[in-house]
Amino acid sequence: MGENLKDIKETADNVVQILRHVSSPELQASLDKIEHTSTEAREIMELLRDPGIVKNIENIRLTAEAFQSVSTKFESSIIELKKTEIFDDIKKALKMSNNKLSSFPYNESILEAIKSISEMVTSMRQLIDELRLTVAYSKTSGFANVVNHTLQNVSDAYTDINRKS
Repeated sequence: MGENLKDIKETADNVVQILRHVSSPELQASLDKIEHTSTEAREIMELLRDPGIVKNIENIRLTAEAFQSVSTKFESSIIELKKTEIFDDIKKALKMSNNKLSSFPYNESILEAIKSISEMVTSMRQLIDELRLTVAYSKTSGFANVVNHTLQNVSDAYTDINRKS
């Protein structure tokens, strides 16, 4: 019987300690934060169930898929262009014409024409480099996908406006 009383006393002491901890301001503050976070999470979950938000999320998913598709097609187009060696042929032709034009003595107006052609050659080289950079950037950022989806949305809006008119 003495053992049972000792166990009961220890249990009562433990309950008192637990109650002291539960009623401490720190634990109450933590429980309040947990409750606040839980409430906010519930509100966010309710907002995510809103049909408008669900449609927006679906549109974002479709946009990402469309951009991926465009990016893949763009990449394969560039690969096909590279296979045809058109970029190399353009470079060779430009270099050859630049070399031919620079090998003859000309008057001032012809020199200006040569300068213009040379600038055009430089611009074409820059265009080729820019296309290569765009393909590389498109692969990493999905930019082509974003542009494609934006164009699709504008087209859809235009179609809707024409139907309503």
